Amino acid sequence: MSIKKPNKRFFRIFQTPEFVFILCLAALFFIYGFHWVLPMRPSSIHLWRQADCLSFTLNYYQENRPFFEPAIHFSGSNGTGKTVSEFPIIYYSVAQLWKIFGQKESIFRLVNLLLVYLGLFYLFKLLKELLGSGFWGLYIPVFLFTSPVLVSYSISFLSNAPAFGCALTACYFYWRHYKTGKYQLLILSMLLFLLGGLMKITALTSFVAILGIHFLQLIEVIIKKNRRHIRRMLTDLVPFLTVIILLFSWVMFTKHYNQLNLSGLFLQDVFPIWKLDPEKISDTAYKFYHNLLPRFFPKLMLVAIFILFIINIVRYKITNQFLLLFNVLVFIGTVLYLILWFKAFDVHDYYMLNLLIFPVATLVTFFDLLKNNAHKLFHGKPLKFLALALLLFSVYNAYVQNRMRYDKEDLFVKNSFLLDKAAIDYWDWQHWSNSIYKKPYHTITPYLRSIGIDRDDKVISMPDTSPNITLYLMDQKGYTEFGFVYEGKKRMEHFISIGAKYLIIHRAFLDKVRYLKPFLKKKMGTYQDIEIYDLRNLSD
Repeated sequence: MSIKKPNKRFFRIFQTPEFVFILCLAALFFIYGFHWVLPMRPSSIHLWRQADCLSFTLNYYQENRPFFEPAIHFSGSNGTGKTVSEFPIIYYSVAQLWKIFGQKESIFRLVNLLLVYLGLFYLFKLLKELLGSGFWGLYIPVFLFTSPVLVSYSISFLSNAPAFGCALTACYFYWRHYKTGKYQLLILSMLLFLLGGLMKITALTSFVAILGIHFLQLIEVIIKKNRRHIRRMLTDLVPFLTVIILLFSWVMFTKHYNQLNLSGLFLQDVFPIWKLDPEKISDTAYKFYHNLLPRFFPKLMLVAIFILFIINIVRYKITNQFLLLFNVLVFIGTVLYLILWFKAFDVHDYYMLNLLIFPVATLVTFFDLLKNNAHKLFHGKPLKFLALALLLFSVYNAYVQNRMRYDKEDLFVKNSFLLDKAAIDYWDWQHWSNSIYKKPYHTITPYLRSIGIDRDDKVISMPDTSPNITLYLMDQKGYTEFGFVYEGKKRMEHFISIGAKYLIIHRAFLDKVRYLKPFLKKKMGTYQDIEIYDLRNLSD
């Protein structure tokens, strides 16, 4: 009996850059602690926005809502909760997956993560081909995935990270179209850009840069009067314009839908710097520099990236003109983005996520410059060892920044030289606040149903200044302290007049609000630190 020799082609798979890249992503999955974040309930900072995303999804799941009729738990003045923010493709898709696999928030996290991983993989494929180096093609996407803001929101519920992932994938297919001229690749690229832009319009910095290059090239061929190229470039322009028209149509739909139903919950405009007073500008700039910028990359690395950007410009005569133009246009887009959404950069670190296209564009342009003009340095071991050392530090930084959001007792976090006492105290407070005030809501739903409160019965949930945090966690329609012009007793009476039947309130809040006393006559029950009161027929 002869023994078959191992298939050499099979074993070569494990030596390919593709396999090494996938192995790196898998390793980072566990290093960053994604395996224990995956099943977690919404937590940490920006819980408000997380709950909004999950609320859309749960309403799709529970009510079998049509795709174009999204709604949240916060009921609003008309009692329907119908409103819309970004294109709800992820919310709707996750809801359908829940119908198959059960309501698991881990599925939502995993869908977002897979879209980011897909974007990183296609960025790797693009760079491997462009730079002709498996090492540098692999290095840049892995380095990108050490940005703390990308790491944190890749496994969150917000749309910023998956939108960025779609844009990265779109860039690959556009590059393939640019090299091969295949029109179907352009169509696929534009579809991916459209998907990313519908989820977050701010993900389209790379799309706008590519469109700018296309217009400049079109002007050039018009000047040269090359009719054949003019016709081809005008044909290529059609998918770009289609994306813009569809994005504009979606914006018009969201404004119309919200005007008819529940408006004012979600930002559908810009936050420009010129609308702020000098004191607010100064305060936001301080918070951006000291609190948000380290979430992007360590400041010294940002300085290094900017120096590389200057080198790309100074050496423009020997730099790939397409890449250089892309790099410059992305930089201009980054500056405009910071100006137009400046107000958001006080605490909203996820607004920075789509700016990561600038470091990518800068590094790609620089390493292409090295490849073509400093061959020995590009392929030499000293530069690669230096790059690996920086990568290891950046992974450690991302590890600390991500884990402190979820586990205050992690020894590597507590003892890290990257965190000062103020940061540790802040996260200690965050975890304490969530455990004290939010934890009971995670498991209260069966108790509410057992005492006769149905999902569609309108409740008033206090204290909660967000539209959906406690309402989503309880899966309960109703109202919170968010919105409405009324205050105090008049506010409670207004809620009752538009259908509120029950008051669900945290015990710690009861002694702080005197105006609630007339509404506490009919106690229905207590669940941990939460008390429930019947608001019907209080005059009896």
